[in-house]
Amino acid sequence: MPPLAGDGARLRQALLNAGRAVLTGTGRGTVVLGLVVDAVQDGRASVRLEVRGPTPLSPDAFEGDTNLVALQRLARVLGGAAGQRADGTIWLTAGLDLAASATSGGPCCWPRTTPSTRW
Repeated sequence: MPPLAGDGARLRQALLNAGRAVLTGTGRGTVVLGLVVDAVQDGRASVRLEVRGPTPLSPDAFEGDTNLVALQRLARVLGGAAGQRADGTIWLTAGLDLAASATSGGPCCWPRTTPSTRW
């Protein structure tokens, strides 16, 4: 798969918001981050970011947690959606362009090609 290009600042903020939400109320445990490419079509990839914490959130967490409310807004701006699975995993979908190369793909590229490339 070629590198992906997208809005690095918004994707970074989305991961931070999801991470803060799963860590709220837990003093210790493991947080698992994932990136899944769901589909590739017409020069774009549909990706899903996932964050799972040590304790599932309540089913109504998206209504009261400001991090999750912001995550839903970011998801809409990125052309996707956000939600929570029954196991407590918080997810966000986004559409990213396929980059010609990691250096010309825009402000955010995967995979990282040098230690100085950040997203």
